[in-house]
Amino acid sequence: MFTLRGMIPDFSIGDRRVQPSLNRIDGPDSSVQLEPKVMEVLACLAGRHGAVVSKEELVREVWEGRFVSDDVVWRSIGELRRALGDDARKPAYIQTIAKRGYRLVMNGNGTAAALPEPAPARPKLIPRRLLAAAFLLGFGSLATVLLVSSRRAPNNAGLSATDLSATNPAARDPYLKGLWFLKRGTPDDLRQSVPAFEQAVALDPRSARAQAGLADAVHLLALFGGLPPREAYPRAEAAARKALELDPGLADTRSTLGSILFRFHRDGPGAEAEFRRALALDPGSATAHHDYAWLLVAERRFDEALVQIQAARRLEPLSVRASADVGWVYYRARRYPEAIRQMQRTLELEPRFLGARHCLEGALVHENRLAEALVQAREGARQEGMTETEQAVLPPDPRTALRRIAEWRLARLQERSAKSWVSPYALATQYAGLGDADHAFAELDRAFAESDPSLVSADVDPAFDAVRSDPRFAPAVLRIGLRRR
Repeated sequence: MFTLRGMIPDFSIGDRRVQPSLNRIDGPDSSVQLEPKVMEVLACLAGRHGAVVSKEELVREVWEGRFVSDDVVWRSIGELRRALGDDARKPAYIQTIAKRGYRLVMNGNGTAAALPEPAPARPKLIPRRLLAAAFLLGFGSLATVLLVSSRRAPNNAGLSATDLSATNPAARDPYLKGLWFLKRGTPDDLRQSVPAFEQAVALDPRSARAQAGLADAVHLLALFGGLPPREAYPRAEAAARKALELDPGLADTRSTLGSILFRFHRDGPGAEAEFRRALALDPGSATAHHDYAWLLVAERRFDEALVQIQAARRLEPLSVRASADVGWVYYRARRYPEAIRQMQRTLELEPRFLGARHCLEGALVHENRLAEALVQAREGARQEGMTETEQAVLPPDPRTALRRIAEWRLARLQERSAKSWVSPYALATQYAGLGDADHAFAELDRAFAESDPSLVSADVDPAFDAVRSDPRFAPAVLRIGLRRR
């Protein structure tokens, strides 16, 4: 098979010899074997002679334009840094250029070392099965084919010719557009995926995969705070049930339905039944293992939850988010030392992963390692938009500084809530952490009224520890209605 790494001859980075054809980096004391795609990322960076390479260019060159999430690129960069002994905070070899991409500094002193010119750029190679699909379906351009990948599409939607036909060929293009934005996964991308899937459904109401994509996109948008849940979840549920009516074998759609039953209806037994059906259909569904884990966490079945979340991580070994989710399960189980170690490993792979940093900060606070927690809180707040001036006036005492940062975060949430829907559960956790019990319970009441999907975590969320002894807390947990072990 022709690969990008085959275009680059052996070269040196600092005191290390890189052999792309062998996927190996030889150092002064030992050798490191890399995964092929990780080496192809290094080969792509090396072939640019110190120029900045954007994430989009890496995806296009290494993964041939396939659907890969941002964390796959982040994980690859993290693996390279570890192999080279590089530090993401003070990089000697791989630099992250904000909002632009990455560049390789070949000799570690700020300039790129000489490297033989790469072979002429190869033509784009289209997998044979996709070319066959293109001819069978009459695609108008190869650009459309390049959007399709061999990676599993949502809800087990393998993209064979049969799959893309599901009764109206005109639904094909909006479906692929929706799929593209869904795989990218940010709230802004999800907002663009929803109308694309809606168009596909309107053109072909009997397309199970279009219905499944719509269910996924709307559910995730609600979960990430992009839509009010009372507006979003009935739409997501209707699309998921229609998809399963059309094709009962869509394992990931069963998992989506399980998440809706869990987070919107707070129906633990019904949700668990759907997760188990999903795993019976496809034991290799990372989505089903992941979603099932969070039900188990909410029901205090922590050992079972760790089994499921670790399974999800093994199925997505390059996913930074999968790595972080293991840490979050440890955190909710109050196994703080393990959460700290897991999140430190995650942030070594991708220092910009804000969710992992928040978890690390919280775990350090609960271990009373306040000075270390403040380091994480400062960096997290900087990434969230706190200015250098605001950072400069933070008090030196860690406990007081952590409170000021928490107050700053609460103020930002309040500002956002004046313009768009903001999770009342998120507001409740901020008030609780600041010891403002009255406002915390007022926001929890609003979370019930608005069916906030995060409400299911209240019983196990350490954020509520400061108000857990309040007589209003136990009735609120009972009101959620999930089983407790």
